[in-house]
Amino acid sequence: MNKVAIIIVSLILATALVLSGCVTILPGTETPPEAESPPAPAEEAPAPPAPPPVEPTTPSTTPTTPPPSPLRVHFIDVGQGDSILVDLGETEILIDGGDKWPGVVTYLQEYVDGAIEAVVATHPHADHIGGLIAVAAHFDVDSFWLNGDTSTSQTYSEFMSSINAEGAEIHVAKRGDQIEVGNLFLDVLNPPQPLLGSTNNKSIVLLLSYGDTDFLFTGDAEAEAEASMVSAYLIPDVEVLKVGHHGSKTASSRQFIEAARPEVAIYMAGEGNSYGHPHEETIATLDDFGAVIYGTDIHGTIIVETNGTTYNVQVVPAGTGDIARELTISVDGQGTTNPGPGTYTYDEGTQVTITATPVSGWRFDHWGGDASGSSPTFGIIIDSNKSVTAYFKQVTTIGSNVQITKIFYDGLVYRVESDEYVEITNLGSESQDLAGWVLKDISEGYPSFTFPHYVLAPGGAIRAYTNEIHPEWGGFSFGYGKAIWNNTVPDTAALYNAQGQEISRKSY
Repeated sequence: MNKVAIIIVSLILATALVLSGCVTILPGTETPPEAESPPAPAEEAPAPPAPPPVEPTTPSTTPTTPPPSPLRVHFIDVGQGDSILVDLGETEILIDGGDKWPGVVTYLQEYVDGAIEAVVATHPHADHIGGLIAVAAHFDVDSFWLNGDTSTSQTYSEFMSSINAEGAEIHVAKRGDQIEVGNLFLDVLNPPQPLLGSTNNKSIVLLLSYGDTDFLFTGDAEAEAEASMVSAYLIPDVEVLKVGHHGSKTASSRQFIEAARPEVAIYMAGEGNSYGHPHEETIATLDDFGAVIYGTDIHGTIIVETNGTTYNVQVVPAGTGDIARELTISVDGQGTTNPGPGTYTYDEGTQVTITATPVSGWRFDHWGGDASGSSPTFGIIIDSNKSVTAYFKQVTTIGSNVQITKIFYDGLVYRVESDEYVEITNLGSESQDLAGWVLKDISEGYPSFTFPHYVLAPGGAIRAYTNEIHPEWGGFSFGYGKAIWNNTVPDTAALYNAQGQEISRKSY
């Protein structure tokens, strides 16, 4: 072979080595990041002849990690209350359970696999823990997480009895804790210890991160708790925000929403609720920061599903079942209901709110059949054929023209509510001596106030304050050191004459 042929063969060989990625690196030089150095030969050898042509092959690849299981977060329509199910495969976490009515057991039965791994009660208000009483009775629960606050309400007493009977682990959540359930990790952002402030501001606030999708669950935390979390730099940008306190203007401060910058904001409120939730101010703030807003009062149950990278929002309006069920409503006494007496057909799973209204001279007394309780308004889930009866009693009482005309609660004395009051007016044409009359919170069974001798003139009005004395309104006060009204849904005041006959009742 002549020199020219040797040179040509050498060039062909060098080119083939470079193209195949086999490059010899001289000592002291850096290996290119896209290639690996082969083992150095023991000693230099003459260049071999050019190899025969080789057919190209497909490079092998490392198998990709399977996509994670979808996480579904259910913002359950429970009327004026909160209940959220976090569902990942066979792992379930329940955050609050709404009020006793309508409850969440029927809804959960479709999604819960075996035990509920963790139940979080954000704070001890009835519209958050009432439904958990039935949950503890119907499901095995591995652990309960509470905020450490207590209440004197009957609902709280029943709730604590139910979870103690369950025999599950009971934990007190505080800022800095992490709730670990299977592959789910929820960071506790609130409350700090020791507990300070109002019941709402002691709510457990949780941050759940699943891949790149962040959920922020705020309970009823208001501006005070929001400011504490923001100042501690605990609030990241989130994809989904459960709006605080049912969309009340007492929560969702601008600094908090600016810190969270949610893409989706979900408030949980009952249709036509007496609180006016959600408040216009809250909706305006969320809108200012570009959040897409959903509400259970409008959309029903809302489900957010994510694979950790992308997410979608599904709306499940009430009454989407495919089985027809009947609801029969009847009355006993003089009064009516809304919907009125009769038989109605609904899709299975529909939630129906029924209100009883007495005629003049009568009062609503209680529900019977598949309903119970003394509140004139309640919700029922039509999971089977149902029959309810509204019972009314005639009012044949002394002083029936004296009526509760107003319950005032707007927090002028912030979260202490010493300035809340019940206003009582004489709508008749004769004076009435109120000696021995009793005003009572019948939703919780206490407190009560007994009036001294006081003559209420026709057209006159008095006020019984929670913990203030106003001589211009008669000087009556419960002398109670915390809020009486707005603790349950509804919260009902009743007025009894000196003979113990109920004269009037009004719900806040």
